[in-house]
Amino acid sequence: MEYILWGVAALVGWLLAGYFWCVWFVDDDDDEYQECPYD
Repeated sequence: MEYILWGVAALVGWLLAGYFWCVWFVDDDDDEYQECPYD
């Protein structure tokens, strides 16, 4: 049963990492990075 919790934790962590990457490292003025879904 623990593997389910590890999978959920990994997924949430991956999504948060992607979110913060977009927020902190992607320049909103750069049209090349407008594909980021977290504007």
